[in-house]
Amino acid sequence: MIELRNVSKTYISSHGEVAALSNVSLKVNAAEFVAITGSSGSGKSTLLSIIGCLDKPTSGQYLFENTPLNIVDDKWLAKFRNHKIGFVFQQFNLIPRFNALENVELPLVYSDVPKKVRQHKAKLALQAVGLADRITHRPSELSGGQQQRVAIARSLINNPSIILADEPTGSLDKKSSHEVMSLFKQLHEVGKTIIFITHDNNLLSFATRVLSMSDGRLVR
Repeated sequence: MIELRNVSKTYISSHGEVAALSNVSLKVNAAEFVAITGSSGSGKSTLLSIIGCLDKPTSGQYLFENTPLNIVDDKWLAKFRNHKIGFVFQQFNLIPRFNALENVELPLVYSDVPKKVRQHKAKLALQAVGLADRITHRPSELSGGQQQRVAIARSLINNPSIILADEPTGSLDKKSSHEVMSLFKQLHEVGKTIIFITHDNNLLSFATRVLSMSDGRLVR
């Protein structure tokens, strides 16, 4: 599904060039459950951003389902992201004034899907993450674990090929973390490809494959 060939990413700072990634080559097959670990500044989030088409490599090639993404324009990439990739972040990124149903609907709003269809799909997504009884609750009325499940439901709304999660349990307690990872495991078991970043070695057992990064390179 995913292939990176000698991908590097360099940023320009006031101190000169900073190499966030250095010649990373990687393949991820469909229906894998991959964990990425490493110390802060090792390049984990940069790698995930490139895989998710939120950033572009400075050099190297990225292929998704055999399509080279280096040569497509930003408009095509935006549509690609919306339909192929679901994102889950550490801070949930829910809109406070919207209830759970409205937050989950958002990706479909950007796709001009009719309201009744949006609501139906959002209800199914919330049901899939065990929150059918919380659809009218706003984020402030939900626990951290419930908010992250709303975020996961939102990531599923377009039935993406892959789910990318950046420290999805970083703001959660141990019990909620386990619940969220168990949900990812269920999604993997029905065929979803999942790549997640974590600092918590206790969560690595959920993955079928672990990648370790250091100084912008894959070291294991």
